[in-house]
Amino acid sequence: MKTWTVRLLRSFGVLHIVFGLAGLPLAMEMLRRYSAAPIRPDDLRFEPAAYYTCTALNLIFVSVLVFAGILLWRTDLRGVRLSNWLFATEIAYLLLTWTLALFLTMSHKPTLRVLGLSIGAVGGIGNAGIGLQILTGYPIIALVALNLLRKRLLQAGTLVNTAG
Repeated sequence: MKTWTVRLLRSFGVLHIVFGLAGLPLAMEMLRRYSAAPIRPDDLRFEPAAYYTCTALNLIFVSVLVFAGILLWRTDLRGVRLSNWLFATEIAYLLLTWTLALFLTMSHKPTLRVLGLSIGAVGGIGNAGIGLQILTGYPIIALVALNLLRKRLLQAGTLVNTAG
């Protein structure tokens, strides 16, 4: 069972855990700093709600990433399925927030414009937990590599498909 594919699967498990454990303190530190000294001009009145929503989602993302990493380390292919769900959700979340902020900011309605500005304003600090993943392109790299590994492991009969 100690093939290169199993070692590579476990390596991605370690990377998941490292990215998750690195993102968690970043998100928590930004949360601490934001809560201690918030700057809320009138034109960003929705900023606190946007920030706390982004941070909560980031904490969920990094927690699931660590759990998926543990599954991958154990060579449980459910970790691949969980990673697929997680990274697809992270990518969709980022695309949705960026697009939403852009379109709302261009709105002629003042309330929607302020909401868009607020979402856009917290895009960096609100996504501190997954920031390292995004900077390195890890979600896309891991999606491709893990699915190729899963296919290879199942074809070789090295592991049973516990992912259903």
